[in-house]
Amino acid sequence: MGFMSLTKHGLGLVLLASVGALSVLYVSWKCTQKEQEDRKGNKGTKKKDDDGAEEALKLDDVATGDAITAKVDDSPVAFVAEPSCGPAAYLQRVQEERARLTGRCDDAEKYQCWNLSSDVLERVRSAVGQSILLTTNKKSTLATFEELCRVAMAPGGDNPYRPTMNDLAAFWDLVEKQVKNIDRLFDDVHRSVEQETA
Repeated sequence: MGFMSLTKHGLGLVLLASVGALSVLYVSWKCTQKEQEDRKGNKGTKKKDDDGAEEALKLDDVATGDAITAKVDDSPVAFVAEPSCGPAAYLQRVQEERARLTGRCDDAEKYQCWNLSSDVLERVRSAVGQSILLTTNKKSTLATFEELCRVAMAPGGDNPYRPTMNDLAAFWDLVEKQVKNIDRLFDDVHRSVEQETA
């Protein structure tokens, strides 16, 4: 295999992935549009085609992203987030996590005054430092996520870069991973202190 054939193959995979991502976004948008039309035009009633054309997926529909005909309990699949998972709820969770991590940080800082081995003190400093960076740094993922939530809550739908609920959910997963990592560090610190003082 030559370089050109590998490059063409790699480019084909990149293009295929891009088309797939765009199809998912288009399907999501189209589902939301269809649901809004159903609410406005039919006042809650659902239209059904007699010929069952809604039920069949066509290959060209998939290519253009019009394959929105998946049904669950006779209702179109829509990617609408629950109100409990809105930007305001995410901001509340950010504040709760920040307060919780700050409390754990304060608890762990007390260990620096104890007569502990340098290895345990290093773990304490590492956990405290990472917690402080995540909770107070303006460029941390927590601060960035908080700003994205504020942008999503801001009025004015003309912002093309306004984050969607899917964007917020994906970014929250990233923040949660970092928070869990710091929690593991604090748990490790507490275990090490218990072992050394026992």
